[in-house]
Amino acid sequence: MKTDKNALLALGAKLAEKTGYANVTRQQLADAAGVSMGVVNYHFGTMAQFRRDLMRYAVREKCLPVIAQGLVVRDAHALKAPQDVIDEALRSAASAS
Repeated sequence: MKTDKNALLALGAKLAEKTGYANVTRQQLADAAGVSMGVVNYHFGTMAQFRRDLMRYAVREKCLPVIAQGLVVRDAHALKAPQDVIDEALRSAASAS
């Protein structure tokens, strides 16, 4: 697998959809990507940085389940998403329930 930052974020978004945005760990990401923790740490020094980058990615790519999860935990970047994206994420979450 490619180990660039965007590839890791795409994989992180898939993990977040399955396990929950707040539950994804660096070890899970490294294991899923088949890379060492050093690669993950290189791209995301802290979990706060990983979550910030993951939510920015989710907003940019309109990954609605991850955005909805970010809204629930009051993630600052999810709350700053364009209102139409927020509305779409909330509708998507409501219809999935």
